[in-house]
Amino acid sequence: MSAMKIDALSVEHVNKSVKETWLAGQKLEMLIDLQNSIKSKDSPGYAHWAKVFSLKQAAKTLLFLQENNLTDMKKLQYTSQNAKDDFNALQSEIRAIDNRLEQISTLQKHIRAYRKTKDIYAQYGKITLDKIIRKWQT
Repeated sequence: MSAMKIDALSVEHVNKSVKETWLAGQKLEMLIDLQNSIKSKDSPGYAHWAKVFSLKQAAKTLLFLQENNLTDMKKLQYTSQNAKDDFNALQSEIRAIDNRLEQISTLQKHIRAYRKTKDIYAQYGKITLDKIIRKWQT
């Protein structure tokens, strides 16, 4: 087998296992050793890896656009504008809900204060104005 066929098979195998892992609900995490990453930027191996990685990312992007029928620039712009408008609408709804939650929280605070003083106010209401005046006059 040629080296290209082996590389293609291994890439397909990796993509398949990544998809299976993703479908299984497991999160993929990349651990990067920053020190080694900084040192390896100067090496020709890193340049090759970066080129291959960039090409793979471009291929994934193109595949996504083709699968979602977004190859026409106008359609892509229209779809992205719709997504942006939907996002902004959702953000506005979230802000409105947050404001309402703040109002409800304030109202709950006042209700608790009323509950604490309710009995005292009821007793105060039972006392007639005359009794209060007599107390102050004596």
